[in-house]
Amino acid sequence: MSGGCQHEAKMQSENTAIVPDRLIRRDEVLLRTGLRRTRFQEMVKKGQFPQPLPNITRARLWSERAVVGWIHAIVNGSSEAA
Repeated sequence: MSGGCQHEAKMQSENTAIVPDRLIRRDEVLLRTGLRRTRFQEMVKKGQFPQPLPNITRARLWSERAVVGWIHAIVNGSSEAA
């Protein structure tokens, strides 16, 4: 692993360690990301955003850790945000 990759892996592991994993609903995902509902749905459908978890309830739920990871990837300029 190169120095840059090690640093990135360490940062990613630190970022996910900070965020306890909990289930969040679409409205909270939209609030955190700033995406509009239509654009958000397009991105989920195209695989450009983490998929919701298997349907446990009637509500669509996302892993908070996955959403925060996606936000960090966007902020850090990663092309692999999904």
